[in-house]
Amino acid sequence: MIESTGSGTEGSSENVARTKYLRKKGVMELLLELREAPKRFSDLKELVDVSSATLTSRLEEGVKLGMLEEEIQYIEREERREKRKVYKLTDEYEWLGEWLGRRDLDELVAERAALQDRIESKYTAFLDRADEKLTDVDKTI
Repeated sequence: MIESTGSGTEGSSENVARTKYLRKKGVMELLLELREAPKRFSDLKELVDVSSATLTSRLEEGVKLGMLEEEIQYIEREERREKRKVYKLTDEYEWLGEWLGRRDLDELVAERAALQDRIESKYTAFLDRADEKLTDVDKTI
C-alpha cells in the first residue's frame, strides 16, 4: 500500500475544489469582471447574471479557496471618508484573469448570454401559445 503525505493529498483536494469552483454558474463571468479591477458587490451584481444569493456564495467560496480576496477601500468625499468593501483576484491568481482574457472568453460569455436570452424568448413564446390554446379549449368545454 502506498501512503501519501498530508500535503500532497491536501494540495490535490484543493485543486479539485478549485476546478469544481471554476465550473460553477457565474464563476467565469465573475473572474472576467474582476480581472480588470476590484469591484463592489453591487457592481458585480449588475455585471454577472446570477442571483444575489449565488453571487454571495461564489464570492465566499472564491475567498475560501484563496482565489479571491476582500479589500477595504477608503474614498474621500466632500469632507468625509467613505469605506467600501471590494473583491479582487488574489496576487496568486491574477494570472487566471489574464489567461481568461486571452482566451476570448468575453465573447463566449456574451454569446452564451445571447443564446440564453433566445432560449428564454422562445420558451416564453411557446408558453404563451400553449396558454392561448388551453384558453380556447376551456371556452369550448
